[in-house]
Amino acid sequence: PTIFGVKRLTDAIETIQSSNVPIHWKHGIQTNLINYNADWGDLFSTYFNRQIGVSWDPDIRFLNSKKSDVVAYENKFQHNLKSLIADGVEPTLVMTGTRVFFEKFKHPFKLFEWLVDHDIKLAHIERLTKTGHAINNWHKLGVDNAEYSRYMSRLYRGYIQWNQNNTDNQVSLSPFDGLQRSVSVLKNGIHKQAGYGCWSGGCDNRFHTIDATGYQLGCTALTSNDDTSAPWVQLNYNELRVQRKAPCQHCEFQKICSTGCFATSYEDASGECSGAKNLFKTI
Repeated sequence: PTIFGVKRLTDAIETIQSSNVPIHWKHGIQTNLINYNADWGDLFSTYFNRQIGVSWDPDIRFLNSKKSDVVAYENKFQHNLKSLIADGVEPTLVMTGTRVFFEKFKHPFKLFEWLVDHDIKLAHIERLTKTGHAINNWHKLGVDNAEYSRYMSRLYRGYIQWNQNNTDNQVSLSPFDGLQRSVSVLKNGIHKQAGYGCWSGGCDNRFHTIDATGYQLGCTALTSNDDTSAPWVQLNYNELRVQRKAPCQHCEFQKICSTGCFATSYEDASGECSGAKNLFKTI
């Protein structure tokens, strides 16, 4: 959205807010900060309650470019991130869980030290799905179900230990906080569906994508996939969710896991499910 500039985005927001509908609008945005300046800081303060999402994908931007381009991008990102925080805007740092990311932060404390050093209090790890540009780069970036579960379990253990040992420099890392709450609900015997995030199935009917191709129901992990044979193209989301949940009926985490994202294979050769059962066990 930032490519269009501050004025156009301001006009769009004010047009929406002036519409004669009984809705309280809450605006959100996620940006890589590449064109950040003080004007954007003013807009984020005025319309976004001084809170925005910031994408950071270390070492994989410009995957097929020269190393100097990657270094230049990273330097610009770090500078703009510092400026954003200095301007009073609080970022939620969104990082994609690629093989490169997990290997970079093999020791979890390296990640938490980086977050604290950059004044980041809120962060999120987004699971990489085999869609879009990730398809052609899966051999470099992708992880199977078992690897994802193992990498995330290691980060989770480090996350708990870090916050216990660093009471003055704690960080909040999603999806761990939400998954912890889900497991607590399950342990306390609350008998209701209580999933979180991509494990809840809520993305099936609560996300809507509007892009150059028009409107589509579903999150971008699904709508950006060109595979016309994909199961969610053949069935509606409710039918597919019922089919995927059928093999899970004896799983102890069935009440808090809807099998994970449709863009991830329910079963692969790794022996782990797309819902990352072993991650739930670790939690």
